[in-house]
Amino acid sequence: MNTNSVAQTLNRVQETIDFALNELMEVKIVRENDPTDYALAQKQLDDLSIELETLIEDSPIEERASLIEAQEKIREVQETMVRGI
Repeated sequence: MNTNSVAQTLNRVQETIDFALNELMEVKIVRENDPTDYALAQKQLDDLSIELETLIEDSPIEERASLIEAQEKIREVQETMVRGI
């Protein structure tokens, strides 16, 4: 696993977290909001979590800490989304 690939994955994680939290706020503000984007955000978080599992296993030790931290952030956002509505 090269460092550039890890950086790209971490960037995608942050973008997905931002998207998911934005959708959560929109759903809270407008109850009639189309839940499609909310469901999409949850799916993207799930997909990234699975991808991170593989990356963590395949990455050198020095890259694992940032990947594990990203995975923890994803889990926190997933829990927030589940409790948030």
